[in-house]
Amino acid sequence: MTVRLSVQLEQARLMSPDEALPRLDDIVELARSKEYLPIATFAAALRLDAWRVAGQLENLAREVDEVEVAARRHRAPHPYLPEMLLVCARAHAAVGRAQDAERCVGDGLQWIHVIAWPHVPEVYRAGFAQHNPVNTMLQAEAARRASAQGDSSTITGA
Repeated sequence: MTVRLSVQLEQARLMSPDEALPRLDDIVELARSKEYLPIATFAAALRLDAWRVAGQLENLAREVDEVEVAARRHRAPHPYLPEMLLVCARAHAAVGRAQDAERCVGDGLQWIHVIAWPHVPEVYRAGFAQHNPVNTMLQAEAARRASAQGDSSTITGA
């Protein structure tokens, strides 16, 4: 069942928010009922992003904190924690919680540098730092936020 739910999550990523939201609701509910908490959390994070894109800010404001806590608690090799923290950062920013967004971006980058980086073989480090889409999006988000604050420090690869 976990494989089927994971496939459904990947399919939902390719859908418009209007198409994805009912499917994500179902996946969250089923995964929680079966106590597949990492999958439920990832589905909830994808649902946050769909709500953000659809402009459903009241849903974001209501659930982003719960999803962020669950993302930090219910991890497995998949989903990738920095991806869920990036989604939470964007959700926090969309509802005007800049400090919470900053924390999520910073924590995502810290996880990449402190937890993941030491385990990446030397031959793969350039790709991990510069080509992994989540890592590059987090770095770009951090650079954008630093620029908006007038911080001239640069964000470099891990």
